[in-house]
Amino acid sequence: MTTKDTQWGDKQGDNFRPFTVQANGRTVNGLEAGEGPLVIALHGFPDQPITFRHQIQLLAENGCRVVAPCLRGYSESDAPSDGPFEVAILIQDLLALIDQLSDQPVTLLGHDWGAAVVRGAAIMAPEKVAKIVCMSVPTAGNFGRRC
Repeated sequence: MTTKDTQWGDKQGDNFRPFTVQANGRTVNGLEAGEGPLVIALHGFPDQPITFRHQIQLLAENGCRVVAPCLRGYSESDAPSDGPFEVAILIQDLLALIDQLSDQPVTLLGHDWGAAVVRGAAIMAPEKVAKIVCMSVPTAGNFGRRC
Protein backbone atom coordinates (compact mmCIF):
# COMPACT_ATOMS: atom_id res chain seq x y z
CA MET A 1 0.00 0.00 0.00
CA THR A 2 1.25 3.46 -0.80
CA THR A 3 0.12 6.84 0.42
CA LYS A 4 -0.39 9.98 -1.58
CA ASP A 5 -2.00 13.39 -1.21
CA THR A 6 -5.75 13.60 -1.80
CA GLN A 7 -8.42 16.24 -1.50
CA TRP A 8 -9.33 15.45 2.12
CA GLY A 9 -8.01 18.87 3.16
CA ASP A 10 -7.93 20.05 6.76
CA LYS A 11 -10.69 17.59 7.74
CA GLN A 12 -8.11 14.85 7.38
CA GLY A 13 -6.68 15.47 10.84
CA ASP A 14 -3.29 14.53 12.17
CA ASN A 15 -4.16 10.88 12.72
CA PHE A 16 -5.62 10.10 9.29
CA ARG A 17 -3.50 9.11 6.37
CA PRO A 18 -4.55 8.68 2.77
CA PHE A 19 -4.05 5.25 1.24
CA THR A 20 -3.97 3.71 -2.21
CA VAL A 21 -4.17 -0.02 -2.90
CA GLN A 22 -4.83 -2.23 -5.92
CA ALA A 23 -7.89 -4.45 -5.51
CA ASN A 24 -10.13 -6.20 -8.04
CA GLY A 25 -8.02 -4.84 -10.89
CA ARG A 26 -8.46 -1.19 -9.98
CA THR A 27 -6.95 1.53 -7.82
CA VAL A 28 -8.78 2.16 -4.54
CA ASN A 29 -8.12 5.32 -2.52
CA GLY A 30 -9.36 6.41 0.87
CA LEU A 31 -8.43 7.20 4.45
CA GLU A 32 -6.96 5.05 7.19
CA ALA A 33 -5.91 5.43 10.80
CA GLY A 34 -4.84 3.34 13.76
CA GLU A 35 -3.33 -0.07 14.31
CA GLY A 36 -5.00 -3.30 15.36
CA PRO A 37 -7.92 -5.41 14.17
CA LEU A 38 -9.22 -4.14 10.83
CA VAL A 39 -12.48 -2.22 10.45
CA ILE A 40 -13.50 -1.26 6.90
CA ALA A 41 -16.01 1.60 6.69
CA LEU A 42 -18.02 1.99 3.47
CA HIS A 43 -19.73 5.29 2.70
CA GLY A 44 -23.15 5.81 1.16
CA PHE A 45 -24.48 7.53 -1.96
CA PRO A 46 -23.52 10.24 -2.71
CA ASP A 47 -20.82 10.55 -0.09
CA GLN A 48 -17.14 10.14 0.74
CA PRO A 49 -15.00 8.34 3.33
CA ILE A 50 -14.55 11.59 5.28
CA THR A 51 -18.14 11.06 6.50
CA PHE A 52 -16.64 8.55 8.93
CA ARG A 53 -14.04 10.98 10.34
CA HIS A 54 -15.45 10.84 13.89
CA GLN A 55 -15.86 7.05 13.87
CA ILE A 56 -12.40 6.57 12.35
CA GLN A 57 -10.85 8.70 15.08
CA LEU A 58 -12.72 6.95 17.92
CA LEU A 59 -12.08 3.43 16.64
CA ALA A 60 -8.39 4.17 16.00
CA GLU A 61 -8.01 5.61 19.51
CA ASN A 62 -9.50 2.37 20.84
CA GLY A 63 -7.08 -0.02 19.15
CA CYS A 64 -8.47 -0.61 15.66
CA ARG A 65 -7.03 -0.05 12.23
CA VAL A 66 -9.78 1.68 10.26
CA VAL A 67 -9.80 1.86 6.47
CA ALA A 68 -12.46 3.96 4.73
CA PRO A 69 -12.16 3.42 0.96
CA CYS A 70 -13.80 5.42 -1.80
CA LEU A 71 -16.34 3.20 -3.50
CA ARG A 72 -15.99 2.58 -7.23
CA GLY A 73 -16.55 5.83 -9.10
CA TYR A 74 -16.01 8.16 -6.16
CA SER A 75 -13.19 10.62 -5.61
CA GLU A 76 -9.86 9.30 -6.88
CA SER A 77 -10.77 5.60 -6.97
CA ASP A 78 -10.78 4.06 -10.44
CA ALA A 79 -14.02 3.44 -12.27
CA PRO A 80 -14.76 2.64 -15.88
CA SER A 81 -16.72 5.44 -17.55
CA ASP A 82 -19.54 3.06 -18.46
CA GLY A 83 -19.75 1.19 -15.12
CA PRO A 84 -20.52 -1.35 -13.86
CA PHE A 85 -21.67 -0.02 -10.49
CA GLU A 86 -24.10 -2.71 -9.33
CA VAL A 87 -24.00 -3.88 -5.72
CA ALA A 88 -22.62 -7.26 -6.87
CA ILE A 89 -19.57 -5.54 -8.39
CA LEU A 90 -19.08 -3.38 -5.29
CA ILE A 91 -19.19 -6.56 -3.18
CA GLN A 92 -16.42 -8.04 -5.35
CA ASP A 93 -14.42 -4.84 -4.85
CA LEU A 94 -14.85 -5.08 -1.07
CA LEU A 95 -13.90 -8.77 -0.91
CA ALA A 96 -10.77 -8.06 -2.98
CA LEU A 97 -9.92 -5.19 -0.62
CA ILE A 98 -10.29 -7.49 2.39
CA ASP A 99 -7.94 -9.98 0.70
CA GLN A 100 -5.36 -7.21 0.18
CA LEU A 101 -5.53 -5.87 3.73
CA SER A 102 -6.07 -8.80 6.10
CA ASP A 103 -5.68 -12.53 6.53
CA GLN A 104 -8.12 -12.43 9.46
CA PRO A 105 -11.90 -11.82 9.49
CA VAL A 106 -12.67 -8.09 9.57
CA THR A 107 -15.39 -5.83 10.91
CA LEU A 108 -17.43 -4.07 8.23
CA LEU A 109 -19.19 -0.78 8.86
CA GLY A 110 -21.60 0.40 6.16
CA HIS A 111 -23.73 3.49 5.76
CA ASP A 112 -26.59 3.72 3.25
CA TRP A 113 -25.39 2.23 -0.08
CA GLY A 114 -22.28 0.98 1.73
CA ALA A 115 -24.49 -1.06 4.09
CA ALA A 116 -25.94 -2.99 1.15
CA VAL A 117 -22.39 -3.83 0.07
CA VAL A 118 -21.41 -4.84 3.62
CA ARG A 119 -24.39 -7.21 3.93
CA GLY A 120 -23.66 -8.75 0.55
CA ALA A 121 -20.01 -9.34 1.43
CA ALA A 122 -20.98 -11.00 4.72
CA ILE A 123 -23.37 -13.31 2.86
CA MET A 124 -20.94 -14.11 0.02
CA ALA A 125 -17.84 -14.68 2.18
CA PRO A 126 -18.77 -15.14 5.85
CA GLU A 127 -15.30 -16.54 6.58
CA LYS A 128 -13.83 -13.08 5.85
CA VAL A 129 -16.23 -11.14 8.09
CA ALA A 130 -16.19 -11.07 11.89
CA LYS A 131 -18.95 -8.47 12.40
CA ILE A 132 -21.11 -6.08 10.43
CA VAL A 133 -22.64 -2.74 11.37
CA CYS A 134 -25.25 -1.32 8.98
CA MET A 135 -26.60 2.21 9.38
CA SER A 136 -29.36 4.23 7.69
CA VAL A 137 -30.54 1.59 5.28
CA PRO A 138 -33.69 -0.55 4.91
CA THR A 139 -33.51 -4.20 5.90
CA ALA A 140 -32.30 -6.57 3.21
CA GLY A 141 -35.84 -7.77 2.46
CA ASN A 142 -36.95 -4.21 1.77
CA PHE A 143 -33.88 -3.02 -0.13
CA GLY A 144 -34.97 -2.18 -3.63
CA ARG A 145 -38.68 -2.69 -2.93
CA ARG A 146 -40.95 0.07 -4.18
CA CYS A 147 -43.15 1.91 -1.67
